[in-house]
Parts: sequence; structure tokens; C-alpha cells
Amino acid sequence: MEYRLIIRSFVIVASVSTISCYQGYDTVRDCNITLQAGTTPRLLFHPNTNNTGDTRCWWQIQATDPDNRVVLDTLALRVKSQRNCGEAKVSVFDAVGDIGPALTTPVRSWCGDGEKRLLYSENGAFYMTADPTYYAAFVFKFYQEKVQSGSIQLLATTAESVLESPGFPNFHYNDTDRRYVLTTAIEDDHILLESESFNLFRNDSKQVNDYLSVAQGELSLGRYFGSNGPVIRTTNNTVTLHFKTSHKSSFYRAVGFRLRYRAVKGDNTAPVVGTDNAVAGVAYKNLHVPDAIELSPNQSMDFIWTVRKPRMEKKYMIRITVFYTERERFCSGDLLEVYDGHRDNNTRIPNQHCSIRGPEFQGNEQNMTIYLRYDGSFNPKDVRIRYFVTNEPYPCGRNLTAEDSFQSLLSLGYYTQDYDGNLDCVYRIEAPEDHRVLVTDRDGSMALEDSLFCRKDYVLIADGPDANSSVANKVCGDDFIVYTSTGRFLTIVFHTDESGAGGGFRWNFRAVKPNETCAKQYLSPLDTRLTITSPLYPQNYPPNVDCVWDLTAPQGHVVFVEVEESSMETSTECGKDYVEAFDGLNRYSKVLSRWCGVEHPSFQSSGIFLTLAFHSDNVTSGSGFKLSYSARPKPVNPRSKTSNNIYVGVVVGVVVGVLALLAIVAGIVVYRRRRSRHMAVTTGRH
Repeated sequence: MEYRLIIRSFVIVASVSTISCYQGYDTVRDCNITLQAGTTPRLLFHPNTNNTGDTRCWWQIQATDPDNRVVLDTLALRVKSQRNCGEAKVSVFDAVGDIGPALTTPVRSWCGDGEKRLLYSENGAFYMTADPTYYAAFVFKFYQEKVQSGSIQLLATTAESVLESPGFPNFHYNDTDRRYVLTTAIEDDHILLESESFNLFRNDSKQVNDYLSVAQGELSLGRYFGSNGPVIRTTNNTVTLHFKTSHKSSFYRAVGFRLRYRAVKGDNTAPVVGTDNAVAGVAYKNLHVPDAIELSPNQSMDFIWTVRKPRMEKKYMIRITVFYTERERFCSGDLLEVYDGHRDNNTRIPNQHCSIRGPEFQGNEQNMTIYLRYDGSFNPKDVRIRYFVTNEPYPCGRNLTAEDSFQSLLSLGYYTQDYDGNLDCVYRIEAPEDHRVLVTDRDGSMALEDSLFCRKDYVLIADGPDANSSVANKVCGDDFIVYTSTGRFLTIVFHTDESGAGGGFRWNFRAVKPNETCAKQYLSPLDTRLTITSPLYPQNYPPNVDCVWDLTAPQGHVVFVEVEESSMETSTECGKDYVEAFDGLNRYSKVLSRWCGVEHPSFQSSGIFLTLAFHSDNVTSGSGFKLSYSARPKPVNPRSKTSNNIYVGVVVGVVVGVLALLAIVAGIVVYRRRRSRHMAVTTGRH
């Protein structure tokens, strides 16, 4: 009697020793039945028999679409070895129609331990013979696929479908080169592609370079390997995947991938690319934009990453730092969004950031989501996201060591934007010998409760090793701050009253040498000319400097500034190194001038206050600038004098007109009275 198995789809075979790998699959363990193969893989296990040799089984597996071919993937196959393997115990034939003894040449036969192999039906069906007496176990995975122009065609519908690499969830095959084209039936729909499991090995030194690349037309959406699979949302109804492995891939036992895809409504204007299976540990890990992505300034793309905790423990928190190494400033207020959980308006962590220095975020949920929007103003490949888990929240006060590079000081409650009441947090910052501590809110933020004279919530800066040192400044609300200690210690006290309403603060600090700091911070210009220079002038100014000068003129005067020398890094719109002048008490005031390079502007304030701010980035520098300033009498506006003369003329004219009118009225009254008397006299005579 013949024992037959006909398969009209590809089968992916999984490891029998790890049955848990097959959870979620539709499995078949019966025999002598006809099976339908769809696009979603199914598993065929060896039937439950008593191995007496009396049971004869066959399976006929047909594609649901007659235009598709059947794929048979041998996940596991163990046949009892015999000395004479002339008669194979498991054989597969490619056949169609009536199957009989005429089929004498099998596509594949096994004796002993079966070699994993991917088989394709050429005639629309497989014919397989197997005797349960001789096989110990087998697992086949089978499904159908449509091949056109050398690519496997897949249709994305609103129902979720699955795409697996050959060999998944066991080890994938060597020298695989497969292309998949996913399309939607409705032209206006987009495609959502997500990774359920992903593991591809890459080691250039060992000549192993397995990858999955994704493209939308000519636009690359990334090349993926390792354990971070793609999460992609397209902006049209077609996406192409290319899966390629090397000739040594199976040696490193990478399992391949399992992807989910479906059609979604097309509401996004830029492709969304990212990963969702990054697991944070106590050691630092990094995320970045895939290397294969090449974008021009006129293209747009959004990137999304999801970082997860390693286990469900509330005591651990995820901490994320976003680094950006490009010279241009990176303003994240519109471009960077971080969420404590899934992406939702209620979970977004408020933060505004504009710098080359990385903002830091912390979340308490099981995962955190990072959303980066590329608009052509920066290089997304220079963005690096560092993540790890910690069980140490930011404390209320601590000892800090200032280094050459900027570090962030965050108040308690900064992430939740709701600090507690009755706090007195003391932060003690120590710089190395012969250094000072520079603290600034530049590239940070501050949102404390505002009050008159900062009597409620405030931050106090003490120029020394403890809170009893000389008070240098006291700020609240959204005040600006730039301060350099006179010694190597600086103490910051964060105080809140009983209400505790506000978003906290994030300041940056670093160690600087005495000659790197700004010469002065508060100046009062007199009639004589005084001078301000950049740090170390005429030598090159140091990197990462922020200086602020507050200039005040006597009453009835204005501040006049004239730039005598200028040699700073030149950049578009002076976005790197620059000096900016504000017509008022602080940097919220109207901008009078902003210059860089070799520009020599001159300007003056409209009132008695003028603020100057100097900023340098972390790269190219120059000899800096030298400017003079002085107090000048406030000029009289000619238009104002003319207006006053007109006003006086109008008033005088009105008064004269009124008097003339009164004189006329009085004359008329007198005339009428005299006329009346004359008429009365005349009447009496008659």
C-alpha cells in the first residue's frame, strides 16, 4: 500500500525538542486528510501512532489559490536509521493529478536524521510517502506563496497576516536570497509592518552578513540585523523586503524573523521607521537610525523606538539620554517626543530642548517610546539614544563633580512636571583643583512657581561649599541663569513652599578654568567708553561657553555698543558661535542684533537696559570679539516734537475759536437788546 503526503505549499519545520516555539501556530496531528495551505504558516506534526507498522498515513495539502505554489519547510525530521537505505523511509515527490507507482524519482528522501531543506512545488502538489515504523518524529511547516518577476507577492488587508523567514523558528538557511513585495488592495491605504520576533546574525570578520532590508520605492527604510527588528509604516500601498543570508549563517544558529503586516488608513505624511523590541538592562545600550537609510534635505521621515524593561518590576525605571553629535543645533521642541509608555498625549514627558547636548528622560512604565521627526534640518544618523534601567530615582539633593563636558542637574519632580511641596534640596558641585563651576540654564529649562521677590518656590545659588556660603543669585519662575563660581565649589538650593506647584528645572554645569569664564556679568556703563571681550581674547575662545552681560545706563540715557573686532566661526543664521544683543533686562527682550564671523555691527538700546549673550559650540573657534559700550543721552524723537507742536497748535486754535464764537454770540445778544429798546421808544411816541 502506498503512504502518501501531497503538499501544495511551502512548509516551515520547527524543532521538536522545543515545542514551546510553536505556540500560536495552527497545528495538525491527524493523518489521511486533505489540508488547505494559506498565506499564514501551519504546522504538520508526526501523527500519534503505536509504531506497529500497521498504520498507514497520507496527507494531501493544497494551495487555496491555484495560481500559488506550495512551500514545504522541514523544521525537524528524525528517521530510524537502517543499514540499507535503498528504500527511503520518508520520500517527497513533486506531482499533480493522479499519483501512483509511476512517480519513481523523489524530490527528496530521508534516512536517519533528516537534513533541513526548503522545497517548492513545481507542479502544484507534493507527493510524500512515509512509514511510521521507521520515523521517530517530524515537523513540517507549509504555506502558499505567489511568485511574480522573481519576487514573492503578498497582499496586505485590514486583517493581520504573518510573514516568516524560511526555517523560523528554528535556524534559518544558508545562502537565502528572497524578495517580498507587499501591496494593499486599496490604493490609498498604507502598510504597517511590525516585528514579533527577530534574530539575524552579523559579523563582518567571520564573513557572516545576514540582513533584512526594507524599501518604499527608491527610498530605503533601513537594513536590519541583530535582535532589533523593524517597525515601519509606509506612505503608499507598496513596500519591498529583501532577505539575504551568507553561506555560514546556520552555523551561528540565528532563528530569522516573524513579521506581522496589515493595511491601515493612510493618515501619515512621512514614512515611520523604528524598532519595538529593545530591552533595557543595567548596562548601557544604544539605538540609532538604520545605516542603510539615505535621506536628502527635501525628504521627510519619522523614527520611532520602543524600549522595554527586562521584567515586570516597578522598582526599576528606564532612563534614556539622546545624544546628537552634529555641529548644527538640534531643537527637539518640535522634533523629539518621549513618552512614558505607549505614544499618547497623556503619556508624553514635557521637555523643550535645543542643543548639541543630549536631553535625559526617565519613565516608570513597562516601556518608553521615543519619536524623532526628520525635517531636513539635521542628520538623523548623528542621533544616538542611550538607554538602561535603574532603581535609583533622582534624589532631593546630592554631591556632584563638575567635569570638562556639560552635565545635567535635574530637580526632583522634573519628569512628572509636578514637584512636591516643602522641599529643601541641596546640590553641592565640586570642580577639580584650579577650576571653577559654570552653571547655566542654556539648553535646559526652568518652570517654578513665580512670586514677588521669589518668596515661595526658588533656586538659590551659593558661591561656596554649602548653603551658608555667599548668596550669588536667587531665581524663580522662568528666570535665566548663567553663573561662574569664584572658587571650586558651588551650592544650589531648591526650595518649595507647601503648595509645590511647578515643573522644576534642568540646568547644565561643567568645570572651567579661571581664564575661560566671562570677565564680568553685571556692568553699568558711564559716559566713558568701556570694553567687553570674549574669554581668552585675543587667543581663541574655549568651546561650550555661555556668557551674559547685563548693561545699565543712567536715567535719561541709552546703552550704545560698537563692535571693534570680531573673528568667530561663521555659520548660516549665526547658529554656532555668536553674540546676541537684547533690548532690555533679559533674553526675552527684543533682539537688537545677532552676529558672528567678522561682522562689526553697532547699535543702541531704546531704554536704560541692554543684555549681551555670547555662545560657543564644541567645535571650531576663533579669536573672538572686542566691543566698546558707553552711555549716551537718550535722543529726542523728532516725530514726537512735531506731534507735540501740532497738539499745542490744535489746542490753541480750539481755544481761540471758542473765544471768537463767544464774542460773536455776545455781540448778537447786545445788538438784539439795543434794537428792542429802540423799537419800544418809537412805539411810545406814536
